Amino acid sequence: MFPRLARITAALVAAGACTSIAGAIPVSGQVTAYSPGSAADPAPMGMAAGPDGNMWFTQPSGAIARMTTAGDVTEFSAGLSAGSTPEGIAPGPDGNMWVALNADNAPSKAGIARVTMDGAITEFRTGVTAGSMPYSIAAGPDGNMWFTETGPGGNAIGRITPSGTVTEFQLPTPGENPRIITAGPDGNLWFTLYGSSEIGRITPAGVITEFALNCGTCTGITLGSPYGITTGVDGNLWFTMIGSNDLGLITPDGSQAYEDTGLTTGIGTTEIVSAPDGTMWFVAPTIDTILRVNVFGGYSTVATGATDWALYQMAAGPDGRMWIADNGGKKVRAITTGVGAPLSPYQFGTGLVGVQHDCGYAANTFGLPWTIGAVAYQWMLGGVPIAGATDSRFTPTSDQVGKTLACRVSPTYFPNLNQLGVTAAAVTIWAAAPAAAAAAAAPVLSLGIGAAARAHAGDIIRVSYVSTATGTAKVTLRFRGSRTASTLWTGTVRKGSHAMRVTLPKRRIGVASLRLATTSPAVASVSRGITIVR
Repeated sequence: MFPRLARITAALVAAGACTSIAGAIPVSGQVTAYSPGSAADPAPMGMAAGPDGNMWFTQPSGAIARMTTAGDVTEFSAGLSAGSTPEGIAPGPDGNMWVALNADNAPSKAGIARVTMDGAITEFRTGVTAGSMPYSIAAGPDGNMWFTETGPGGNAIGRITPSGTVTEFQLPTPGENPRIITAGPDGNLWFTLYGSSEIGRITPAGVITEFALNCGTCTGITLGSPYGITTGVDGNLWFTMIGSNDLGLITPDGSQAYEDTGLTTGIGTTEIVSAPDGTMWFVAPTIDTILRVNVFGGYSTVATGATDWALYQMAAGPDGRMWIADNGGKKVRAITTGVGAPLSPYQFGTGLVGVQHDCGYAANTFGLPWTIGAVAYQWMLGGVPIAGATDSRFTPTSDQVGKTLACRVSPTYFPNLNQLGVTAAAVTIWAAAPAAAAAAAAPVLSLGIGAAARAHAGDIIRVSYVSTATGTAKVTLRFRGSRTASTLWTGTVRKGSHAMRVTLPKRRIGVASLRLATTSPAVASVSRGITIVR
């Protein structure tokens, strides 16, 4: 653990500690609102990032939707029973999305749904008690999905295998009302108990332990009705309380600490999730605001553009933005975090049968003292994982001609941030090289260090690229809204994966993109946005 993080964490978990984290965190905070679809009542509820690089959300009126990071929506309802009321949603280890079917007005429809990346829905009800009202769902370390049952027929934690076998584990006291569940840093699942004001822990074997909220000797903290919970980069569980404006922390061994957020008493907080940059974002719904807290020190507020007190599930997207379901406003809102996408994967290969393809990435460490640990690869055929294809290299075969090939990269950041896999651009597999394709594929340009996603004017940044050919090239920079571009570098790009250093303009700030263009062959690739500040 890094020294500053160790000091802050130690202060928070000390018995009865009520430290106040001071200082603002710079946040870009640009909000984009997207229409959630064309259904009769498309109001979104659950929100999660999928393994396909898209955002997935639920519409309790009767649909599950997929949205690209550009805001294009596809809704799926075939296979979803009327009255099933889909709510919580999460990606599973099997490459599918899993959904809690709350069925609050149709008790017999309570269950869990599995949704493939092409929208095929399968419902599972056997083993789910009628009227149990499944609410939140999360992937466990055992390869299964775990969910909460909030209704009078439930009061339990459920487990469902990838094949659909359900086991319910009853809570010890009636009316505990479990809400949000998340995978903990200790190999267990952790959940909030709204009705009994406790935090619960369940092992993969189903052993439940409950911890009553306890602030010790601290003052100025209001305890009650925990709601959201997430694992922070400090290895602890952070949770919100809908009956309080304060924030709680519980260590894997059950020690607790609390933080005064500075919000007006009685506002309450709900959802909390870990962001791509290692901070945690949580919702204050009655003031339509999100707060951002950093265990390294500091918190700040983020305006959402919502005006209806109905912000629900939130999730980190593959584009570096935070995505939130605005149920009351019937919008999906995406908010910039001040950092770019945490990972830029690329695939080196043209799709030719019998030729080795390579998968690589450029990583963003957000300017924090983190390192990349384990990296997992998964090759996808037509968006479906290829069994056993988990190496960084893959050679397509003749029986795969006509299908799309892509690789997904999932890194683990130290000290404690696991990133959902991000998929590189796909190529179509073909058996013989047409004249047009024989030249070369476009080079891939990605920003390879944390400072590159948010840099200062005049900075020297490192730019990674991969090219299928050696040739003359140049790198240009264009600011958003400008018709002209400035040349930052000219030279020779080499075949393979390499890097260069370029100097940003000294007297101009704003959001810009880099473009790498070669003359032989004449191809180009444009980077993700880079925010240049003074």
